[in-house]
Amino acid sequence: MARKGQVALFVGKFIPKDWALCNGKNGTPNIPDTVYDKYGNTIRYLVATQDHEDYYIGFIYPTVIDYAPIGWELCDGKIMNIQDNLYLYSLLSETYNGDSRNTFYLPKIGKFKSDNKTYSGDNFIHYMICVDGIYPRLG
Repeated sequence: MARKGQVALFVGKFIPKDWALCNGKNGTPNIPDTVYDKYGNTIRYLVATQDHEDYYIGFIYPTVIDYAPIGWELCDGKIMNIQDNLYLYSLLSETYNGDSRNTFYLPKIGKFKSDNKTYSGDNFIHYMICVDGIYPRLG
């Protein structure tokens, strides 16, 4: 679920419908184009241009919890089964490694230290990726 103006990261190679690249154009925030994961790959910041009632596969959000709820995975480089995650695989393919027949990897984005303890009791902000939601449509 995203509200108009909410910023998220997206692993796909396209800009989904009702989202815009955060490049400072057309009223969007000017956020550096990419976040680098441990493999040197890039993930772009997008901003919602409309309200969305559902979560979209491949979108990444920061969180202060240190576990992933149902339908989500932490961005910790986990190995995923292609057959069980076909939609997510279509967005990621072997970007973060994998054998292209059975497995692929999730992005590995380092956690950031916070000045204060978070709800999970640690001092870190983690990233999680939606693995079970609506497939984003091309904008």
